[in-house]
Amino acid sequence: MRLAHLLIVKSLVETVFISALAAGYYLRITPPVYRGWSEITAHGIGGWVENRARAAEPVEVQLYVDGKFFSSTIATLPRPDVLAAGRAGDERCGFDFDTALLGAGAHRARTFAVHQAEDDAPRSLIAFGPILRIGVGAHRKVNEPVGEARD
Repeated sequence: MRLAHLLIVKSLVETVFISALAAGYYLRITPPVYRGWSEITAHGIGGWVENRARAAEPVEVQLYVDGKFFSSTIATLPRPDVLAAGRAGDERCGFDFDTALLGAGAHRARTFAVHQAEDDAPRSLIAFGPILRIGVGAHRKVNEPVGEARD
């Protein structure tokens, strides 16, 4: 009977240990420290994003359209409105994507912050802002919003 109790205790300790390792690794590679917003603009998709743990450090932003990589940029454009509203710790957190090359039709776009915990760690994408629905006409150069959908 004593052996059965020891085996149960050992199993519980191992379960807690493995769970703590898994949670620690997850938090290390994808910490929930990014916040931002994206929206449809007159000529593409723009917005702002920051890493709250390192507000002065620029964030790489990737745009995916219809589930496929479209473009990448660094969020360094000035956004004094975001800073004044207290949403970011640094004014240079804005980004802008030109979507003029999108084909005609309805598209879904999503922005992601690129996170790399350490030099040897894998990069991960952290979604922010809503899923944007863009309608592009056959004879139109400027995108018009079809509507927005939040996760």
